[in-house]
Amino acid sequence: MNKIVQYIILLTGCFSFSQTDSINTQNHKLKSEQLYLGQNTYAVYFQNESGTTKQNFEIWDRRIQQKPDGSYTLDWTRHGVKDVYKYSIHVDQNFKPITEEIIKTSFEKRQPEKTYYSFEQNSIHSHADTLKHNVEAFSMEGTGLAFNWELDLEILSMLPLKKQEKFVLNFYHPGSKTPPQYYVYEKVREEVLEFNAVKFNCWVLKIDHNEKQWSEFWIDKQTFKVLQMRDFFYGRFRYKKLVI
Repeated sequence: MNKIVQYIILLTGCFSFSQTDSINTQNHKLKSEQLYLGQNTYAVYFQNESGTTKQNFEIWDRRIQQKPDGSYTLDWTRHGVKDVYKYSIHVDQNFKPITEEIIKTSFEKRQPEKTYYSFEQNSIHSHADTLKHNVEAFSMEGTGLAFNWELDLEILSMLPLKKQEKFVLNFYHPGSKTPPQYYVYEKVREEVLEFNAVKFNCWVLKIDHNEKQWSEFWIDKQTFKVLQMRDFFYGRFRYKKLVI
């Protein structure tokens, strides 16, 4: 191959790479100063299409706080029609997962389901004590670079959105058999959202899961909060809208 052609290909590859920011728990690229500490409450519901009846309502209370050692805790309650989920999630100062505890209380069952995961350097495993973890035992290797996907609303608010257009984030959903992997989130447009006659200028991030599944996130340019999220999967929509 001609050396000039090789040089051009090399430059093109470097330019393309520079437009994408790969982010994981070890390269410290999140901007923690953008993170809102306190409680956010979201209304979550499904629709078959825009303008149709809203269904399967939940209220999500998410409170994130920073501890004296620099780590963070997320206390999250999902208030559903039949079930209530209480999450207690602990991550270090770089948002590397430490523990996750979930207690599911069902109005149809007497005993709550308890899930407790601990993260080591590069693995996750469930707690051996059945008083803390009374569902199926679980473990997985290779999780060291992955953020906890339960914290996506907070992780996305800390991206360097002012200067980057595309982000490749390493996520893993604790307990899932799908291993950690990198997912592409792209800033696809800017848009104004209006709540109670107040207008918010937003960036809109999008992730395409496959041909029939995608998600969009509206992130306020001033507060960096996720004001709205919309999922589309197999002909149906799910919305998360910040109410408090």
